[in-house]
Amino acid sequence: MRGHHIILSACFGIALFIALGSMTLPKADEPHTLATTLDDNTPLWDIMKKLGASTTADLKKMDAATVERGKELVHKGYTTGANGKKTKQQSKFSVCTTCHNVSKEFENPADLSPEKRLEYAIQNKLSFLQASSFYGIVNRKTYYNDDYQKKYAGVDGIKEANTDIRAAIQFCAKNCSQGSKLADWEVESILAYFWTLQYKTGDLKLSDAEKQLVNDAVDKGEAKGKALQLLESKYASYSPAHFAPIPKFKAPSEADANNTENQKIGKAIYEQACLHCHYNKKYSFFNLDNERLTFKTMESTTRKESYIFSMYYLVREGLAPRMGHRFYMPEFSIEKMSEKQLENLYIYVHAMAKGKVVN
Repeated sequence: MRGHHIILSACFGIALFIALGSMTLPKADEPHTLATTLDDNTPLWDIMKKLGASTTADLKKMDAATVERGKELVHKGYTTGANGKKTKQQSKFSVCTTCHNVSKEFENPADLSPEKRLEYAIQNKLSFLQASSFYGIVNRKTYYNDDYQKKYAGVDGIKEANTDIRAAIQFCAKNCSQGSKLADWEVESILAYFWTLQYKTGDLKLSDAEKQLVNDAVDKGEAKGKALQLLESKYASYSPAHFAPIPKFKAPSEADANNTENQKIGKAIYEQACLHCHYNKKYSFFNLDNERLTFKTMESTTRKESYIFSMYYLVREGLAPRMGHRFYMPEFSIEKMSEKQLENLYIYVHAMAKGKVVN
């Protein structure tokens, strides 16, 4: 009998190992049972699909596409293919997380103001980046919006990238990261990973009455259209993007320059935006640190009108690829860094250049 127990235990162990192994690399099109009850962790699309919504981001059947491979491509720029071999590094210059966060950037996903975004970034120690977070990206309807369509006008794929998430992923891979074209299974893997980052109903800040309305729509089929409209009103379906001209330098007033709150905001932007790429030249050929000489240089160049290393120039214009270094600095849209935030960045740098300590 003991021998039978050992054999049964071994068989169970092998079966468990196989099951866990299959969970490690789930198929991108793995069947998913839609949730029928509403709680804070319910995937938003489960509810919206039951209410009649549709999307072009539904996953396609593709054996090589897995969530884990998509996650590796986003965070590392490479993965292991179905043949067991490491894929070629997608870009020599960056990975997706160079410019994109993968977590929430807003307490309220319906309010995309740069002030609220920075406030949330400070509270949650997030990088303050030029591009939108991948969190909730599959819940959006358009990409490369507004002035991005103007910036890349004429570039192959930009029009498609506005309404097709797969085209947006491919456009970013080839143009923004200055990298190679992704294979279809790589795109599908990235999209599969993005589906794990979709909004949860708890992100939408629904009142008890609103939750009841949605639950009734799902359970009883009552007012489905109204419930769907309600959910869609609770988050931004696209990320606006408008580029502002380089501001003419004007020294802040003494009151603004000495305002400790302005200095703190500027410090957060410097540490969570500028240093994200420039500290130790992580993603840049131009090094930034916390030395006073660095701040003095930044402060003096910013006072020069449209000087290429002026913070005002770089934030609003970005920096094109340079010889021997194809990667470039993307500009911040007005929605990603406001004019006041840009001024506060200067105020902080000015204070540090003068030898002040900003806590």
